[in-house]
Amino acid sequence: MSQTTFSVTEEYPATTRLTSSDRHRLLQEDRRRLALEVLAEKRGPTDLTGLASDVAAREGAVDDETRKQIEIALHHVHLPKLAECDVIDYDPDTHQIYR
Repeated sequence: MSQTTFSVTEEYPATTRLTSSDRHRLLQEDRRRLALEVLAEKRGPTDLTGLASDVAAREGAVDDETRKQIEIALHHVHLPKLAECDVIDYDPDTHQIYR
């Protein structure tokens, strides 16, 4: 498990209204935490491909196939889960992520 000094409640105040259990369930996945960490450093909308590249780099993945797998997982699993909890806005048609 990766260690980070990233504070979800500071960078994403919307998480403070979640129950403790919901917050833990939302953040139990390393990749989801990395995605939030990357998004917290960006201003304005972010595209899925750029987010996947940044997450892949933080995971130490360098090949395009792994980056593509990360992009697919973000699109189908992690970003919808974050959007469902109103932590981010994600448009699956345009692949844009809004904080």
